[in-house]
Amino acid sequence: LRGAMSAKSSVGDWVWAVERLDSITRSDSIVISLVACAPSNGRQVSVIYDPFRDELFSAVSGSGAELNGRRIQMPQVASLSEACVSVEPTAEAMLARPCLQGLYALSPPATRSVRILGSATLSLAWLACGRVDVFYTIGNTDELDAGVLLVREAGGHVTDAEGHVWGMTTIGSSDASLFATNGGSIHSELLEFLKEAGAATPDTS
Repeated sequence: LRGAMSAKSSVGDWVWAVERLDSITRSDSIVISLVACAPSNGRQVSVIYDPFRDELFSAVSGSGAELNGRRIQMPQVASLSEACVSVEPTAEAMLARPCLQGLYALSPPATRSVRILGSATLSLAWLACGRVDVFYTIGNTDELDAGVLLVREAGGHVTDAEGHVWGMTTIGSSDASLFATNGGSIHSELLEFLKEAGAATPDTS
């Protein structure tokens, strides 16, 4: 299985988004199945499964987030210099360039470390359980609903490049920027840092 499959449909009061993603880089493979649903009354549920690690991430709005049935909470890293950052560039040049530029700008000593996992959804799951402290991407953000809910229920904050709260039930733009952190002062620090580096929005040049 290579590539990605996704679908979104409405059943009664529920809106379902289902995505199956396989990212293959040489000898490393990551496959994720995710389901995100949002009923009209505002109740939301998300599930992300990593079969290679047998890890099931889940979240229910207002009830917190879990990994394999155990509650998870994001650590309160105070500044970028202490943070492990995950960046996920897409295949499109105008979207990938600023992400890669940001990856370079965020390299130590600006942060503790930077990495590319190969999956934006998995990066959000790792952020929620504290394996990374910061995540950002540009593009394909309309397929990250499950990860966004997971991060929020683990105590995190998700916005666009202007700091506007990311909307779970809003259809995202294919070239939008998404930034996720623990929601403290590190979030505004991240936005300002990437804006100064010219890496917060698509490259339209």
